[in-house]
Amino acid sequence: MNRTYKQRKTGYQKHVVFGLSGMIVVLIIGYITCVYASVVSVVERKHTETAYADSAARVVSLEREYMTLSESITVEEAERLGFVEPEKTLFAARVSDTRVTMAAE
Repeated sequence: MNRTYKQRKTGYQKHVVFGLSGMIVVLIIGYITCVYASVVSVVERKHTETAYADSAARVVSLEREYMTLSESITVEEAERLGFVEPEKTLFAARVSDTRVTMAAE
């Protein structure tokens, strides 16, 4: 006497199976989203570091150019370009003629 029994799923079991299946799908989607966000973050950080390095190099170049130009300006050159000494200084005045130079390494 071989009898096979079919297991009947009750309404409660169906809800549990669907609920667990839904949770698995949501967790998989969440995992994929987190991995994607991590990859995008790493790539964006690499681009930002490259842009920062380029900007820093440009700033150094501009500072060097500024130092060179500031060393070449004289009072006579400024007067030739139309600059005049103010009669009254309202904010600040340079007291000494010392200049900032970059040390050769």
